[in-house]
Amino acid sequence: MLGTVDRMSEQQQPDDVDTHRQFVTLYGGPLDGQQLEVTGWSDAERGTGVAHLTDRGQYGPGGRAMYGPAADDPWPFSTDRWVWEGDCP
Repeated sequence: MLGTVDRMSEQQQPDDVDTHRQFVTLYGGPLDGQQLEVTGWSDAERGTGVAHLTDRGQYGPGGRAMYGPAADDPWPFSTDRWVWEGDCP
């Protein structure tokens, strides 16, 4: 699944947004620290992870950075932490 990263300003933190919106924080790799909105995603979609288009990865413009749920996160995804799994063209 391809996704987009929701960049939040320094003034806007997850506590400031609509409480019905859900976010995961990306750890490691070229998008470290950014947040991805996953509101409305099914458990299956959240369990798969995403490949984000980015120009900051190993493959430059058009490349993708892959992120997915941390292996030690309990099912069904009670945390909001996704880890970098590598880059792909």
